[in-house]
Amino acid sequence: MASNYYIGQTMPPFRDIPFGTTTIGKSGCGICAIAMVISRMANSTTTDEKKAVVQAIINQGLTGNLLRGDFTVNHGGKSYRVTTTKTKPANYNNSIIQYNGHFVVAVNNNTVEDPGTTSITTVSAANAKYGAHNKYWLISTPFELVTKPLYRVQLGAFQKLENAQALQKRLQVLGYDAFIRKEGILYRVQVGAFRERANANTLAAKLKVQGFNTFIATVEV
Repeated sequence: MASNYYIGQTMPPFRDIPFGTTTIGKSGCGICAIAMVISRMANSTTTDEKKAVVQAIINQGLTGNLLRGDFTVNHGGKSYRVTTTKTKPANYNNSIIQYNGHFVVAVNNNTVEDPGTTSITTVSAANAKYGAHNKYWLISTPFELVTKPLYRVQLGAFQKLENAQALQKRLQVLGYDAFIRKEGILYRVQVGAFRERANANTLAAKLKVQGFNTFIATVEV
C-alpha cells in the first residue's frame, strides 16, 4: 500500500502539471520521485502540499525538460540539496534509484515507491521490471533558510508625493539612483539596497557630507 507521501505521475492532479514542453504525466517520474522524498522529509501529506513540492522542483531543478544533477529545492522555509552519484549507497534510506529513463524511491533497502505504478513495491521487483541501474539521487537533510535583510539609505519621508519627487530629482542630478517607496501614507525617498549594513553606512556618510539627512532603513525580503 502506498504511503501518504506517494505521488503517482499519472494521478490527478499531478499528471497535468506542465514543465518544459511536456507534463508530469508524460515525463515526470523523476520529479515525482524527488518530490516524494522531500514530502516525506517535510511531512507534506496533503495534495496541495505535494503539488507545491512538485512545483518547487520544476521551478528550481530543471533545465528545459531535464533535471539538473545538482540543485537545491527551497520549500516550506527549508532547503533540500539534491545530488547524484554513480556509487550505490550502502543504505538506501529515501534515496532514488535511476534506471534507464525511470526513477523509483527506495524507502529502505527492501521497499520502493514507484511513481509509475503502485504495483512495484520492492527493490527486487523494480530491478526485474526496469533492469540495470547506474545512478542514484540523494536528498540531504534539510536546513533552515536564513534570509538577510536589505539595508537602504533613506533621505526623507513625505506625505505629499511632489515633495518626495523633488528630493528624488535632487539626488538624481547628483548621480544617485534614488527611488520612491510608498508605505502607508508616506512616500519614502531611498538610495541603494545592500546586504551588508556597512555598505549602507558608507553611502550614508557620503550623502551627509553633501548636506543630506540620512537614515538606514531595513527591509526584510
